[in-house]
Amino acid sequence: VQTCALPIYIDYIKQTWPDCPVVLVHRDDDACLGWWVKCGHFDITYPDYREYFRDLRTMSQIIRRQNAAIRRACDEYPGQTPATNLQLARMLGIQIPDRDYYQNYAESDIKVTLI
Repeated sequence: VQTCALPIYIDYIKQTWPDCPVVLVHRDDDACLGWWVKCGHFDITYPDYREYFRDLRTMSQIIRRQNAAIRRACDEYPGQTPATNLQLARMLGIQIPDRDYYQNYAESDIKVTLI
C-alpha cells in the first residue's frame, strides 16, 4: 500500500512560508467517501477525478491513504483544534463567515487541526 508524503509537504510549506498556518481537515474514511459520492462523485465538473480515479474502490483506497497521512501529520505537528468555522476564522485572522455558514465541526463529523 502506497503512503502519502503529506508531512514532507508540510515541512516544505513551513520552511518556505514560516508565517503561513496550515489547516488539516478530514473526515473518517467512510464518511469522506460518502460525502464525495453525495456531492456528485465522478459527475462533478470540478475537479474532474475521472482521469485519475476510475472507480469507487480506487477512490476509497486513496481516501484511506490520504486520511492516514493527515492523521500522521496531526500527530507529528500538534496544533490547535478549533471547534467551529467561526473559531477557525478568528485563529487565522480572516473574515468571520456569515452566520448562515456556521459549522460546528464535531456535529459535522469533521476534524480540523491548525498547525
